[in-house]
Amino acid sequence: MVHFIKVLVPKNSGLKDISESAIEYIKEKDPEKGIEILPFRGEDIPSLVEGFNERGFEAIGVTGEDLFIEYCLGNQSTLAAIKKVPWRNENFVFKKPTLCLLGPKGFSLKNKSKKLVCIVNRKYRFLSENFLEKLKRNGFNVEIRQANGNLEKAVEQGLADICVEIVCSGSSIKENNLEVLEKVFESDLVVVGKNSQTIFDLEELEKVIQERDYEKNSKSYTCKLLRNENLLAEKIREETLELIEAAEIGRKSKVVWEAADLLYFVSVLLYSKGVPVKAVFNELRRRNNESKRD
Repeated sequence: MVHFIKVLVPKNSGLKDISESAIEYIKEKDPEKGIEILPFRGEDIPSLVEGFNERGFEAIGVTGEDLFIEYCLGNQSTLAAIKKVPWRNENFVFKKPTLCLLGPKGFSLKNKSKKLVCIVNRKYRFLSENFLEKLKRNGFNVEIRQANGNLEKAVEQGLADICVEIVCSGSSIKENNLEVLEKVFESDLVVVGKNSQTIFDLEELEKVIQERDYEKNSKSYTCKLLRNENLLAEKIREETLELIEAAEIGRKSKVVWEAADLLYFVSVLLYSKGVPVKAVFNELRRRNNESKRD
């Protein structure tokens, strides 16, 4: 009897063609299993994969990396990205779908005294809000509104000063006389499935940092931090303040985002100083044992 895997693929026109390479990966990974292809909207796939898994079915999904991150920011997900498929389209402005901050041509972000109305796509609510929080911390007064689409037209018509929306071919930008003010998130394609690891802990993170160090890749952000102590210290100070501010706001997804940032930078610092994560765990264990004796 052939065992089937439910493979959820995007029916979104922008994701459909590139998902074929991801399907090939799934076939190679489990050649003895049959595949049942189920088309859904890309933004719904992570939730549906979890639903199938909870009901005892083996399910894997293919979706945009931006959509998967957005889902994880808003939910306590049991999924993991088990494969990333590079997305390259020569007809796209940035060669791949890119979430961007858009504004009218010639618009400047230098005037912090003005209240900015920013309209964001509901599909990318959490990614957008996390980005806009940084504008607020830099002194901007930003009012966030949400819509389901046609954001560029809303800006062109004066209903908002700026917007956060996906840029592909750039046709909507040109039609509405807008320009990219800043990139927010560049997206590839990901295969998502049930997380086979019990937990990705700090020791696992330490191994990843060590691998980046050994690779000596000049484009690696981790390598850049390991070579620049001042930059690393600056990032730790910055992320500490951002975590405190997120806690004061009280939004859990924001706290998770900033805590992950801080743990990463602290882990890089520990590695750079030759301090294994286990040494920190041992110190915590020692303190706990002492408190029990008090």
